[in-house]
Amino acid sequence: MEERVQAKLEERLQEEREKVSVLTAEKTRSLERIFLIKKKCTKDKPLLVIADELEAEPDELSAIYNAVIRNPEKTEAEIYELL
Repeated sequence: MEERVQAKLEERLQEEREKVSVLTAEKTRSLERIFLIKKKCTKDKPLLVIADELEAEPDELSAIYNAVIRNPEKTEAEIYELL
């Protein structure tokens, strides 16, 4: 019985590690995207141009773009938290 409990605990722990890994990867991608958009905004590029350069739809980037435009002094991490 104890072995089954231990096996279940190990399985659950592995599932949690995988979730954390996925969330970390998603956050990393978001921070990279924020960084790129912020960099392009400092060059006064409009959303449509940025979307074209990042090969994305403007709708996908509009929330980040607007947050960057409204908060140019904030870091990528602070903008991520705003979103």
